[in-house]
Amino acid sequence: AISGSGNSENVLRAVRYANEVGCVTIGFAGFEGGKLRELVQHCVVIPSDHMGRIEDMHLILQHMICYYFMEQ
Repeated sequence: AISGSGNSENVLRAVRYANEVGCVTIGFAGFEGGKLRELVQHCVVIPSDHMGRIEDMHLILQHMICYYFMEQ
């Protein structure tokens, strides 16, 4: 789940549902992690209050994860 603020209601609803049906939940958030930090099982928080930097870091992390799996 990805939310710059960690408080995007549509993302939070999706995570709640995923938790209910037994999925492993992972979140990317910014600022202090917002509500998302408490809902997911694993959370990467970018400790910044600059949304552009948060989004850039989320994109970099997503690329790193994709490349990791492509190399496996």
